[in-house]
Amino acid sequence: MKSIRPEIISAPEGRPGHGLLVLRGIEVDAFDPFGQIEILIQRNQDSRFLALDANWSPSQTWHQVDRALSSGEELVLALGPGIIDPLIKNSQMTYLLEVRCLETAARGVLRIRDGVLSSHAAGSSNDPVARVSGRVAPVAEPSPAEPEQVVQVGLEQEPPVTPPKKSNNLIWLLLIALVVGVVAAFFIWKALQPTAATTPPSAQQSASPVASPPVAAAPAPCSTAALSTAKDDLVFLQECLKTNPEGEKVLEVIAAAKLAKRCDLVQRLYAFKSQAGDIAVALAYAREFDPQFHQAGCIASPDKATAIYWYELVLSSQADNADAKARVQALKN
Repeated sequence: MKSIRPEIISAPEGRPGHGLLVLRGIEVDAFDPFGQIEILIQRNQDSRFLALDANWSPSQTWHQVDRALSSGEELVLALGPGIIDPLIKNSQMTYLLEVRCLETAARGVLRIRDGVLSSHAAGSSNDPVARVSGRVAPVAEPSPAEPEQVVQVGLEQEPPVTPPKKSNNLIWLLLIALVVGVVAAFFIWKALQPTAATTPPSAQQSASPVASPPVAAAPAPCSTAALSTAKDDLVFLQECLKTNPEGEKVLEVIAAAKLAKRCDLVQRLYAFKSQAGDIAVALAYAREFDPQFHQAGCIASPDKATAIYWYELVLSSQADNADAKARVQALKN
């Protein structure tokens, strides 16, 4: 079967729910101009096929598509919502596409370019404020300032009571007692000064606060240390991928996850990084299914078709990769 590079681009004028399937790597003349063209789409997550009702089925379903444009080495087919909507529902998924017309058949890893919209986008609002926060609550007008309240004081007030005058002798006695108290307090304070000044330095030092021990730094989000403490695989996966880790670091985490029997995390890390274009991870994932390299573990048994799928994904990004090219040829023979 011939290998092609299929990709979906947005329809003219960006019409939601519609797109153009461009088949590169095959001559337009290879397809009978009067023959019906059909496509088969398989997703990598569970190897299911796109059915006519836009769901995913374990059995193969061929979709009839119409020709749109053609020029030289590219054949362009028109796709509608029945195919576009389920494909772009999960942008992280990888799909394998086969196309046939009478006796001609070809296959390749499908790419979906930016700008392809779901049919649901046709009903979206053009108002950016409405999309973010819905209706804007009306702004309440400020209420007029309340008039100042004036406290009316009665005209008829009782005359103030005049305290009786104290004698001058009582005033002098109070002043003398005050002076005596101040002098006594001064001498008492003076007597206590040497005791406070002779406080040993050791006592002052012991009163100083004790420094708290340094807090240990948290492990990197995508590391074997973080994996050993993570309880939720999905949360770990999200935090790991946010850091855009290098392929070598991801392979280290995958090896640790294998030993811990966390196989769902292993396959998710493999798939996400492979789909993101990491050649090292994609090659490692292909070898997991390749009968020549397969080892029992998270991948229960070898699978030639799945191995070819991931090797061809490598070739779609790096066409001159010798390892992937050699294994594809060997597995197809």
